[in-house]
Amino acid sequence: MATTTAQKLVSELTTDRLKIDMADDIEQLEPSAAQLTLLLRKLNSKPCTQETVEWQEAELEDSLDTIATTQNSTTTIGVTDSTVWHKWDIGIVPLTGFKFIVSTASAAALPIVQLDAGTATTATAGQNIFRLGNALDEGGDAIDPVEGTPVTVTNMVQIFEKSWQVSESLDNSDVFGGGERARLTAQKRIDHEAEIERVLFFGERADSLAGINGAIAAPNLLGGAEFYINASSSGATSTNVAGSLSESTWVGFLADLYTYHMEKPRYIFASEWLMRALSSWAGGKLKMVPKDRTYGIAIDEYIHPFGAPCYIINNRRVLKNGEATSNVGYEGYNFGLCLELMKLRPQQNLNTKLIPNIENPGARRVMDKLITYLSLEMRLPECHGVLYGVTGVA
Repeated sequence: MATTTAQKLVSELTTDRLKIDMADDIEQLEPSAAQLTLLLRKLNSKPCTQETVEWQEAELEDSLDTIATTQNSTTTIGVTDSTVWHKWDIGIVPLTGFKFIVSTASAAALPIVQLDAGTATTATAGQNIFRLGNALDEGGDAIDPVEGTPVTVTNMVQIFEKSWQVSESLDNSDVFGGGERARLTAQKRIDHEAEIERVLFFGERADSLAGINGAIAAPNLLGGAEFYINASSSGATSTNVAGSLSESTWVGFLADLYTYHMEKPRYIFASEWLMRALSSWAGGKLKMVPKDRTYGIAIDEYIHPFGAPCYIINNRRVLKNGEATSNVGYEGYNFGLCLELMKLRPQQNLNTKLIPNIENPGARRVMDKLITYLSLEMRLPECHGVLYGVTGVA
């Protein structure tokens, strides 16, 4: 007669007899945490030769002014900024259609000749004036020359560094997920790029900052996009939603963002709330851009009438909630940037490098580091902007 025995279960084996079914790779949580950095590296990067980066900016002659004093006279007109005006300039008040030509431009009360004679329109303080151009007589002398002066803008090279170490024994041990040193190298590369990314957005420029609690002698700090956008008299587009974002507010932001250089594309680095808003009311205005054209970054194009293409990048891993989700983070903060007017400036021979084996001689460990000397050139803040204070979708 056959005997029966109880079957053996896996749970009855000791753990040291089981072979663990462990994947060979370790998935990184944030592999694309540096989208602005990647795009600038690919699109616009040039080595610099000093720790200070400089560039020059200039504007066309101004053509906008306002009336300073209410006048009924058709022989003079008071303006706010007499430097806008030159002899023989033609001006128009859009609200009333009042037109005039300047006979002398030497003071804020401009001597003028009214062009639409017979309709002596009152010029009222605060009304806008547009300068159209000038008109000269045949055979006369040249008009007085007017020259603008380019403005020099600067930024600093900041040093970014990230290091890691493992013991010699661990470096030569077989572990799941590959060698621990190799795993740390891959992870720290992402961390390093993510830190550069955050500074490119929010860095505060400083030249040889005074010692910080005696720990750091005098570091240079790179000024990021926010620094130049928020600079005094930058002229950049800055829209504070202070609540739920409506489609009309979004369209108004885009219209302002394309005021200058409308032929150049804009890239919107979008936070969570803007992505929610676009998914709510963008409808058929969004289309996906093939990844083979975007260096692997997921980018959508937003259809609009204001100029060159507008690209939307989901950047919520940088523009995200803070640790205390009940308090304000950057989940409602969005950047509109013209990347053609931005340039990464790594210091020559000091772009991102992996330097292995920097441990002290005789140490029973191995130590590696990544180091980058980097600055940012950000021209014409008028072509960039921020849309912030978004807390919901209207």
